[in-house]
Amino acid sequence: MHAVILAGGRGTRLRPYTTAIPKPLVPVGDRHSILEIVLMQLAAQGFTDVTLAIGHFGYLIRSFVGDGSRWGLRISYVEEETPLGTIGPLLPVLDTLPEHFLVMNGDVLTDLHFGDFLRGHAASGAPLTVATFDRRVHVDFGVLSVEDGHIVGFQEKPTLPYQVSMGVYGLSRETLRRYPAGAPFGFDQLVLDLLDRKERPRVHHFDGYWLDIGSPDDYDRANADFEVLRPALLPPAGVEDVRVPRAATTSTASRHEEPPVHHAVVFGAFGFVGGYVLEQLMARSDVRVTAVAPAIPDDCPVPAVELTIEEGREADLHRVLRRLDPTVVINCAGAVAGDVDTMIRANTWLPATLARAVATATDGARFVHIGSSAEYGPGTPGQPVAPQASPRAVGAYGLSKLAGTQAVLAEAATGDLRAVVLRVFNAVGPHAAPNSLLGRVLAELERVRLEGGPVRLGPLGAARDFVDIRDVATAVVRAALGKGDLRGIYNVGSGTAVVVRHLVHLVCRAAGYDGEILEDLTGSERSGQVDWQCADISRTSADLGWGPVYSLEDTVASVVERWAVAT
Repeated sequence: MHAVILAGGRGTRLRPYTTAIPKPLVPVGDRHSILEIVLMQLAAQGFTDVTLAIGHFGYLIRSFVGDGSRWGLRISYVEEETPLGTIGPLLPVLDTLPEHFLVMNGDVLTDLHFGDFLRGHAASGAPLTVATFDRRVHVDFGVLSVEDGHIVGFQEKPTLPYQVSMGVYGLSRETLRRYPAGAPFGFDQLVLDLLDRKERPRVHHFDGYWLDIGSPDDYDRANADFEVLRPALLPPAGVEDVRVPRAATTSTASRHEEPPVHHAVVFGAFGFVGGYVLEQLMARSDVRVTAVAPAIPDDCPVPAVELTIEEGREADLHRVLRRLDPTVVINCAGAVAGDVDTMIRANTWLPATLARAVATATDGARFVHIGSSAEYGPGTPGQPVAPQASPRAVGAYGLSKLAGTQAVLAEAATGDLRAVVLRVFNAVGPHAAPNSLLGRVLAELERVRLEGGPVRLGPLGAARDFVDIRDVATAVVRAALGKGDLRGIYNVGSGTAVVVRHLVHLVCRAAGYDGEILEDLTGSERSGQVDWQCADISRTSADLGWGPVYSLEDTVASVVERWAVAT
């Protein structure tokens, strides 16, 4: 949704506060300006684009607001060289606006839901919708009713009720096409012209909180009201800001010449799989990306929402998804280590909660969940496992991942969710976790380099299907953005079983180590329960047009090269 904020006035009634700053930047409360509150509200209510009409002190507004990325908005500007009224600034940029859009004054403090208001306008078919508020005006005189020179009625100091405009409007582009650009054109002129044409504007009567900050008394009242009304005026804690760290200034949020077709929201974007998925999504010109995580690193390259998903706070997740309005949600989050409770929370409860939220809080977004080959359990040597195979998961990790997948598919079975589960086999590549196989091998090579002695690991006789993490990311992106009705389970692997010992020897040789490799340590319980695995990737190849590009030797070279630079 798109909003136009009128922020070009001089604010003369609010002097002396507006002597040095424009009225929309006057602070309310102890933290936010009027304009910032409005932008936060718009972002939280599903708006993605804002046009700011600026004039007086416009350079200060432009400097403060920038491109809007800190709120997850795309902000453009139209500058008034001379005052053009309420409607005049819209006419030169009419072709850049969608068919239905919001127009509002930049000094309005209200808990009106702008998104619902605009949707109501669009559904009504009216040429104009005006948000109205009841205002009572007290007259300090006796009021006479007079007819033909005679008094026929009398009221002593009456209070008269009126419905007044709140300075918030729903407009349609077609309504304004008949008016020429470049000349002043006010709201009053528009309403009178529509009435002359028998095109009746619509009223949206509002009985919540509204204050037009037009005078010093209004401003004092706004500050007095704000602390009490903060929960109603601002989004809940944890979902009020889409934060864009400094590293994201050239991200997809601002570099597209054309609006992106897709909006991908990625959970677990800063993990092993998520990081590569994020990188590939950012490289595409047709995708806008937002990350959601409990903590956001300072070098985050995309807009991000800081959100901890907890039991009892699922409503926060729903608000975030409604606000972001994604076309696809990708869950790369999960836990490969920890106690049973940690596994269940990360691998079962979280995907189930996400699936339900995507089904109920988005407009048909696709949900891509990263599953695991551990859900299949032990394989039969020589027989690649197909997606339709009966799972035989073992251990806390495999069982919790399987339960997560089953929860996602159960939600999809209701018909409310388009879900794809990618069962990823043994992903390997640079940036692998220290507790992964490659992480342990590299740690041993570093220990040997410093202390000497043989490389010592656990048993290496099992066979695994190793797949490069970059190929995994490609599969995730294709599942997320692919055309057609993609649903169900897809395997992501190389299609080849490799003995773990062979991979370890490849890594050691590439690192320049030709010494002894002992297998005398205790292996992981999870690995010991599965002797052989290999993926049948025929369905993935057919539906996604996907296949592995990187050989195991390519992967090892990349891993060792990065390790050598780091050490």
